[in-house]
Amino acid sequence: MDIQIKNILYPTDFSENAKHALPYALSLAKKTGATLHIMHSIEEPYDFAPMVEDIKKDVTRKVKKLYEDMIEDINKKKEYAEDGIKIRTHIFNGRTVYSLLSATRDYEIDLVVMGTQGRSALEQLFFGSTTSEVVQQSTVPVLAIPMEADSPDFKHLLFTSDYGPTDLPALEFTMYFAGLYNSSVKLIHVAKASDEKAELLFRGFKDMVHEHIKYKKLTFELLYSDDLLKAVTEQVNKHKINGIFMVRYHHLFSIIGKKHSKEMSQSSKVPVLVYPGKKESSGSNVVI
Repeated sequence: MDIQIKNILYPTDFSENAKHALPYALSLAKKTGATLHIMHSIEEPYDFAPMVEDIKKDVTRKVKKLYEDMIEDINKKKEYAEDGIKIRTHIFNGRTVYSLLSATRDYEIDLVVMGTQGRSALEQLFFGSTTSEVVQQSTVPVLAIPMEADSPDFKHLLFTSDYGPTDLPALEFTMYFAGLYNSSVKLIHVAKASDEKAELLFRGFKDMVHEHIKYKKLTFELLYSDDLLKAVTEQVNKHKINGIFMVRYHHLFSIIGKKHSKEMSQSSKVPVLVYPGKKESSGSNVVI
C-alpha cells in the first residue's frame, strides 16, 4: 500500500480545545510535507432574521481576521516558519459536520485533525458529539485530540485489532504514521476468555501481519477481558501510550456504555486516531 498524506484538514471554531489540536496538525504537515487546510463553518441560526446577509458578512469578516491572527502566530514560531508549511484557509456555511465532510471531498483530504470538547477523545467518540459524528461518517482517518493531551510526541502507539476486513490497511497506515515519529507500536486483541481458538486466531493474524508489514518496533499481545475499555486503559497507563489507533466498525458504537466513563477519563490525555472501516467485523470477541 502506497500511503501518502498530501492534504490535512484542521477544523476550528477558535475555541481553546480547537487551538490545542493545531500543533498536532502543524507537526504532521511538517513531517509529511502536506498542505494544511484550516476550515471554519459558520452556523446559520438566523434563517428568519431580516438582516441575515449583513450578519453573515460581519461574521465572515471576523473569521477572516481570526485566520490572519492565527497565520501570524504560526509564522512567529521558528520551527514552522522556516519550513514553510503550506496553509490554506476556508470558510463554509452550515453545520460543521456537513461542511467538514464536504471539505474532505473537495480538497482530497487524507487526514482530519480535530480537537475534542472537554471530554477525553474516547468519550467524544462514543457519547455523541461533533467529533463522534465526523468519525462515524468520515471516509478518511480522523485524529481526535483531547484538551489534556501533551505536545505532539507519539513515541508509543497502541493499535487495537478485531481481525476485521480493514484492520490490515489500518495497520499499514499506523506503521506509516509511526515511521514519521519513530514510534513503537503495540498491537493488541482483547478476547473474552482464554481458549485454544483465541490463541490460534491471534497467531494466525500475527503471521499474516508479518507477511505484509515490516516494522522493527512492532509487538503483539493477546489480552483477556470482558471489559474492553478497562483493558485498553490498563495498556495506556502501563506502557505510557501516546496514541490509540483503532478501526471504525459500527458495532463498536453500540456496545459502549456510560459505565466506562471512568476508564475513559483515565485516558483523557491520549489522542485517538480512527481509521474508517468498510464492513462489520465478525464481532466474535471483545474489541475496541
